[in-house]
Amino acid sequence: MAKTTGILDKSLSRGKGEINLSTFAVLFSEMVLYAQNRSETVTDIHDKIASYGKQVGLRMFDIIVLREKGYKRETKLLGMLMFIKSTVWKNLFGKEADKLERSNDDHCTYLLIEKDPLVNTYISVPRDKGVLNCAAFAAGIVEAILESASFKCKVTAHWHNGTAYVIQFDESKNELWQYKTGWTMYPFDNPQISKPIDSPKDSILFFDIELVVLDGTLPTLAIALGENAWYGWCSDRLINETDYPDVPTSEHLIPIGDIGKEKIVIGHNVGFDRARCLEAYQKENGSKIRFMDTMSMSIPMFGMADHQQALFGMYDTDNNEANICAEKKTEATRKIVEAARLMDSGEENEEGEVGLADKDVWMWNQDWSVNSKSECHEWLIKLFKARKFVNFGLEDVDSEHIALKSQLIPAIFGFVFGPFPLFKTRTKGWGFLVPNWKAVEKILENQEVNSIQMRVDAKDDAVRKQFPLRNFYETVQNNVYMFGELPISPDKKGFEMDEGGLVRFYQLDHPTGEGNVGDPLTKHFAKDLKEQVLRPTRHEDLFSVVLDSIQTTQFWTSYSDRYRSEVAIWYPEKKWKVGENEMMEGAIAAAVVPAGTVSRRSVHKLWVTLTNQSTGHVIGTGIKAMVQAPEGFRLDNLIYSIYENAEDQRKLFVGGYESSTFNFLETSAAAHDLRTPILGCQIADSLGKLPEGTPDSAYFDRKYKRSVMNWIVQSSAVDFLHLLLISMQWLCDIYKIDARFVISIHDEVRYMCKEKDAPRLALALQLSNLLGLEKFTFGIKNFNSEHRNKCNFLSKVTSQT
Repeated sequence: MAKTTGILDKSLSRGKGEINLSTFAVLFSEMVLYAQNRSETVTDIHDKIASYGKQVGLRMFDIIVLREKGYKRETKLLGMLMFIKSTVWKNLFGKEADKLERSNDDHCTYLLIEKDPLVNTYISVPRDKGVLNCAAFAAGIVEAILESASFKCKVTAHWHNGTAYVIQFDESKNELWQYKTGWTMYPFDNPQISKPIDSPKDSILFFDIELVVLDGTLPTLAIALGENAWYGWCSDRLINETDYPDVPTSEHLIPIGDIGKEKIVIGHNVGFDRARCLEAYQKENGSKIRFMDTMSMSIPMFGMADHQQALFGMYDTDNNEANICAEKKTEATRKIVEAARLMDSGEENEEGEVGLADKDVWMWNQDWSVNSKSECHEWLIKLFKARKFVNFGLEDVDSEHIALKSQLIPAIFGFVFGPFPLFKTRTKGWGFLVPNWKAVEKILENQEVNSIQMRVDAKDDAVRKQFPLRNFYETVQNNVYMFGELPISPDKKGFEMDEGGLVRFYQLDHPTGEGNVGDPLTKHFAKDLKEQVLRPTRHEDLFSVVLDSIQTTQFWTSYSDRYRSEVAIWYPEKKWKVGENEMMEGAIAAAVVPAGTVSRRSVHKLWVTLTNQSTGHVIGTGIKAMVQAPEGFRLDNLIYSIYENAEDQRKLFVGGYESSTFNFLETSAAAHDLRTPILGCQIADSLGKLPEGTPDSAYFDRKYKRSVMNWIVQSSAVDFLHLLLISMQWLCDIYKIDARFVISIHDEVRYMCKEKDAPRLALALQLSNLLGLEKFTFGIKNFNSEHRNKCNFLSKVTSQT
């Protein structure tokens, strides 16, 4: 019996790309006739045809976004209109629309122009209905897509330069909204009677802010919902069109309420909103305002969505950092240009190396034709971002003049992977070329054979160029003699690059395990560079400068944007001088997601991912160490661990481990109702045991066993952090220690206190750590008794103190 396939079983990937035009024309004409027979006016016909198009638009929008953009929707109006003009039109009609214009008379109106709409190909409109344009069907598609993307509009089809789809966006305003700086209260019982307030007084508040990304990181407007009213806040920049401040201060923040009164502020990713609230920057301890994050409530249960991972994966600690980076990159750029010009001109460098022109093993696929204006080869021009930079003197070239990720750079330096030359293909990314030894040796017995026709890409219909086979063979042979062979797994897929099967292309393994390698000189290949598996074979002295630049600047290149995206609030009244430099006190309230993973660990794209100060002079790794307490205050930190104390006990049971800790994790992972040992936090359904009888449940258990064991460790660490914070709050309250919690970074907690309280804060941190460990030693039975006795003793000391 043949298996039937329902519509839900079909793949969402692209199917057959086109249908018979005549078939479409018959169906569409019947649809137009159907609308005409049920309409009394031309406007009715237009609206009915448009409504049919809306049904198509609603259904096609999601699938086109999924196929073409990985389900990442455009959020800006112009981007969405260009998406419709190009991508949507290509998917539906096989070509882009002809033009997109903005109306000169109305800035809320756009015109999408198509000279010959496909839907009108076999349609003839009667004279009495001359104004009817059956492209209303496409107008309905456009309207549905825009409204699905939250751009409210009306789209109609008109005869103008062919067909013009007139897109009119709704510019209506909420008449209740008071266009004033600061907070305005709108009572539910009579929202027309609004009044300005300093801040909402409600004890429970739902809160959200908006900012203009191109403007900066400061808030533009905010909205809040209380028990009896809703509230709106507007910035002075929005109302009075003042400039973005050079030095943001507390007056640019949103006041949320008196820190001495209990208040719960609820928001989604509320840490982002809190970082823009005035009260987050007050130094006083004892704030009674608490922020509740609904995103942190959902992530431990359902995980993090793709767009959230992109935000939290993945801007000037000091201008000095940026300046050093620029100097390093400029120095590396000049060495690249120097090597490229040596190859272009064929001149010898200090080591006597000469460019090999179009017979080069790495540059055979480049354009070696000479540009008469620049008097250099075309491939050299492509190295620069603009032709005008090509003839700059070496001392005038900087990092902004060339593309530092250019595919030419590994070729210029003759990079190899093992003994094999690197090569970049359009469809498969970076890889390496390997000779079919016996076949190549046989064909090269003919001394007249020096080159062959070879594809420039790993696909059958790729362009072919002359490949220097003899030079390639001798290069690889010499590399094998000098550095040894590099075994290639028989399971690794190769691509034949020529008709005779003489040369094969293998992809470099992507660091994530799949996909094409776009740049072999990134940090992901640092180990290969260090171990000389990946190395240059010419101009090594010049490349050593380039490598030094890559290694010292790669961290800052990755983290500089993250740093600059932080909201830094400054205190102009707190200034002092260090030498000739004027310093100013500032603060950052890190927008941490308190439970940003399935195991409830905190997440922040900068502070939680920072490494410690590097001893290798890697620029930017000292950011965390640069954080200082303001005058009169001290920062203190504690690094804690919970499972390492169990490692001294060694037991072995059948199917177990030598470590009692791992035995404990093994038995815990097998539980049906898996919870953390101390506070009883339950594992998310996505990792929990499947109901008995579920097909492949044993396979699921095996596949995610490591993830479950990791969850126990990570989530228990979060339990410990909760115990630690509660203990600290208790000790600070009992002994009047003027301190406040600042941030937790993995297994580290940081507190800030007045200088006079620093010794007592340090003692409180140690006691809280031991009190937490005591809770864990009684909860986890496989901790040794000696450690438990120590905790008992310290618990008594704490209670007596």
